[in-house]
Amino acid sequence: MAVWGDTTTRIGLLAGAGAVFGAVTSVVNASGIHMLPQFLGDGWSWAAIGIAAAALTPRRHTLTVLIVLVAAVAGYYVSDLSLGRYNDFDLSNPVAMADPMHAPMVTRWGDALTDLAMWSACAAVVCWPLARIGAALHRRDIWGLLARLVIPLGALLEVLGTRLPSELRVQPLPLTVAAYLIVVGAAICAIVVLCVQYFHRTRPVEQ
Repeated sequence: MAVWGDTTTRIGLLAGAGAVFGAVTSVVNASGIHMLPQFLGDGWSWAAIGIAAAALTPRRHTLTVLIVLVAAVAGYYVSDLSLGRYNDFDLSNPVAMADPMHAPMVTRWGDALTDLAMWSACAAVVCWPLARIGAALHRRDIWGLLARLVIPLGALLEVLGTRLPSELRVQPLPLTVAAYLIVVGAAICAIVVLCVQYFHRTRPVEQ
């Protein structure tokens, strides 16, 4: 019972942190700042919070990851709603026939709920593998190393495979490119450090 209580507290705190992460990501995406979204809004960073949540709880890793990711998704879309990103002109209003720009604003609740449901379903799909990875982070064998390499390798593949080529295709923004290069550099450094630490720790001791 004590373990469950401790786990419940941790899950609650992590869910709160996930909701804050989602809300901050929404605000950053809406801010027009060109560097921060490359650190918060990409898939590898969302995967990282799920893996970290599993690593920080002693039990019920899959449930923890699901709750944290759904909380992050909810925080993101609640923030989007508060920022008016789902507001649009009510073109069905008679005023819109004379001047659409003077029509009253309405909230597209259906679109917001659809997006929330879709990404919550995605969280349900990925929660099990992310939980297994997070639970393996503390291991000192090769499986622990592979678990620790998931996020830097994922960031490297995502940035070099899709994000950076897409940005460079048409009128690249220097700050955005710089942010992606920082992610690439940090990922490579993390991979090297993790591999060196592992092989240094596991190499045979000379007699």
